[in-house]
Amino acid sequence: MQRRTMRWTMLGALALLVTLAGSGGRGGAAGPGAAPPGGPPSQATAGVRDPPSQATLGVSDPLTVAPGGGSGAIVPGEVLVRFRPPPGEQTVPANRPATLLAEAGVPGSVTRRLEAVDGFVVNVAPGDESKAADLLTAAPDVIAASPNRVRHIHRRSLAPGLPAPAAAPNDPLYPVQWAYERINAPPAWGLAQRAVTVAVLDTGLDSSHPEFSGRVVAGANFVQAGQPPTDDNGHGTHVAGLIAAAGGNGIGGVGVAWQARIMPIKVADSSGNLTSEAWLNGIAWAVAHGAQVINMSFGGTTFSSTEQAYISDAWNHGVVLVASAGNSGDAGNPVQYPAAYANMVSVAATGPDNSRAYYSETNRFVTVAAPGGDARFGNDPESHFIISTWPLGLGSNYQTGYAREIGTSQAAPLVSGLVALMFGTSSGWTNATLVDRITATATDLGPAGRDDSYGFGLINVAAAVGNPPGPPGPPTVPPTVPPPPTAPPPPTALPPTATTTPRPATPIPPPTVTPRPSPMPTLGPGCLYTDLCPGDPALPFVQDLQRRDAVSGYADRSFRPAANLSRAQAAKLVVLATQARLITGAGPEFSDVPPTDPFYPYIETARSRVLISGYGDGAFRPYSPISRGQLAKLVVLARGWQLVDPGVSSFSDVPYGSALSYYIETAAAFQVLPGFPDRTFHPDDPVTRGAAARIVDVALATYRP
Repeated sequence: MQRRTMRWTMLGALALLVTLAGSGGRGGAAGPGAAPPGGPPSQATAGVRDPPSQATLGVSDPLTVAPGGGSGAIVPGEVLVRFRPPPGEQTVPANRPATLLAEAGVPGSVTRRLEAVDGFVVNVAPGDESKAADLLTAAPDVIAASPNRVRHIHRRSLAPGLPAPAAAPNDPLYPVQWAYERINAPPAWGLAQRAVTVAVLDTGLDSSHPEFSGRVVAGANFVQAGQPPTDDNGHGTHVAGLIAAAGGNGIGGVGVAWQARIMPIKVADSSGNLTSEAWLNGIAWAVAHGAQVINMSFGGTTFSSTEQAYISDAWNHGVVLVASAGNSGDAGNPVQYPAAYANMVSVAATGPDNSRAYYSETNRFVTVAAPGGDARFGNDPESHFIISTWPLGLGSNYQTGYAREIGTSQAAPLVSGLVALMFGTSSGWTNATLVDRITATATDLGPAGRDDSYGFGLINVAAAVGNPPGPPGPPTVPPTVPPPPTAPPPPTALPPTATTTPRPATPIPPPTVTPRPSPMPTLGPGCLYTDLCPGDPALPFVQDLQRRDAVSGYADRSFRPAANLSRAQAAKLVVLATQARLITGAGPEFSDVPPTDPFYPYIETARSRVLISGYGDGAFRPYSPISRGQLAKLVVLARGWQLVDPGVSSFSDVPYGSALSYYIETAAAFQVLPGFPDRTFHPDDPVTRGAAARIVDVALATYRP
């Protein structure tokens, strides 16, 4: 493709004013780079706010989709757009979207506001959805714009011919809920807990079910406006039961977190279909009303920048977001969203033998695995499926009030329950440290280390909630990673007799939850660190950067090449690699980077060189992961390359003229950060430490393969 050097026209400068929001693995962050001369960097990013009383709370008309159907379908003629309010204002004028489109010659009108006051649903002519979204995205006050996409709950059909049980079990259902033994949940159930609110974005909830008695908080219905979030499908109630069905009440089965409160948010209709508008309203409502965990057992195969922006906002409010990886592993294995977005915990499914369920999707976004059931093991009504609560008024395939299902939809709520249990037993967690603990304590399955089938492994509830060995200490030399977080307070000891714990069919020995000293690991032949050895593609780049004193490892002699690189680490890495003179300035530039922060001098130096910028609220969010798009801008600015403009976008997920597009095109042209074979770039994906070493080393021409 012929490329031409970019000229700094007014249009180009304006396009580069769009903020770098909604990015990076476990934390949405503003872009690390400032715009080059021609316009100041735009730093504001919109948060989730209390909704206005006049907001329209959902789509009450029957859901129709554009031709083509499937997971990539959209609502005809509808575009979602998210703005940042004008300086000093709390809201965005209602006519702003239509004004922008009119200026571009595309007729459009605002039909309703989203739950977040700075979001709108814009009506355009059917067929103009993508064009309108691209035009809106180019405006400097727009955070994101996307067609209103259709998603589907991740419900897997049971094996054909599944027989009904001869009779309902005489005993409580816990002995046939095999999943809890596999994830080592029983030892954690005796711990003292406080109530934690889990928002379940799904088909609703049967709030009259006795398994949730006294633990259902106010929810919302974004499918039928003004109606209670009643479950007319069953999927939502099944998911909620795996999170928080009561234990020790003498009926039915149990969930993971018995004290957790369920916030039912109906975003899917009776057929299991939902729109971006509905579930983004659900996220905003959940955050505004105090949810600490959000479960999303649904998905679709198309990326949406608006969806990513809302997810990152929720993460930045301290919420943990959990999504099912998808059920099409045996049918093309397409990447599913929201599971593949940054700041998500993507959950794959396992069967009763802890192997990957045949339908569970495999990809680089999978974080952990949990039981989802597997029909390959036969049609036994109990041993191979996941049994949980079901609306009392709906027909069931098991017994009244309970049903058996399989799918990643069932795996995700087990992880959400674990998150609620962890928040409920310790106040020391942040969302980032909590997710790190879950991945660190997971039982490794498949190939050693993280893999695409199981992520970091099968969750281990007792190990995550308990007090296993804490994270290792900081590096012994100036780190390129932040010091590890302080371990949360240890939970209350397990009582001698847990009177509320249902008795399992077979005694389960509790895990060892006390620290065990281990000898300092030795390095293998040719290894630079215990986890960085010959054959690892990152090894030569890390070696080269280490010779330049630009990177270092941890006290346990590991490098952790698969861990995400944070914004602070990226700033330090580039400053050290370019051998820049440290500048601390007259005082801290960012409210969350005080002079006592170990990354303070590197962040101040990068800021003074106009390589990074922060948010409009004065924060930098140093420990949020950096994304591919942000790192592209950072290294292009550090390297001083003239920006490349190909005339059209080289990547289907990078709108031409958007804030990061020219930096991404430049990084790709210099073969520093190439795209993927399907012509995507994944600008919001996080960058690992190993990948960043290669990118920065190649960008600074210190190593050439």
